[in-house]
Amino acid sequence: MLIVEVMEFDKAKRRFTFLERVLLAAVPSAGDKVILKIGPDEIIFKVYDVHYFNNNSIPKVNVIRLSSLNDYNSSGFSDINYFAR
Repeated sequence: MLIVEVMEFDKAKRRFTFLERVLLAAVPSAGDKVILKIGPDEIIFKVYDVHYFNNNSIPKVNVIRLSSLNDYNSSGFSDINYFAR
């Protein structure tokens, strides 16, 4: 398990700001989705970028909020394209 700092994109400030430190099984890559429990809700985020440092400090994972997990699951996964055969 590895601790990472999650940085969420702040649309108003147009930059990433600290959200929280979390314990993950591995450092996610750009494009991965991460689900974090924030208050009573489970929120799904898309990983935008990951920053590593040469002094063994905690990696920073930049994320963009997609929606709550319930809303995302009930959307029918509109980001998946289905092709008729």
